[in-house]
Amino acid sequence: MNTSTKTLTRTGLAVALIVAAQFIGKLLPAGAVLFGPFSVNQLITGSLVNLILILSALVIGLWPAAAVGVLSSILASTIGVGP
Repeated sequence: MNTSTKTLTRTGLAVALIVAAQFIGKLLPAGAVLFGPFSVNQLITGSLVNLILILSALVIGLWPAAAVGVLSSILASTIGVGP
């Protein structure tokens, strides 16, 4: 398989995983507030999203991971996952 095809496939998979994690985090009931405005589901969802971003930067590369971050935030605001 071509290198650019692998990069594009991995980038699409990372975007799909992040949007799925954000959507599942939205479906979870609002848990207990830890401190300030942070709830348990926000902490879990944020940690998952950051893990996927870090792994995509290590596996795919810096620029495709930056594209994953931008695309996932745009898609999250489009489907109404964000605040």
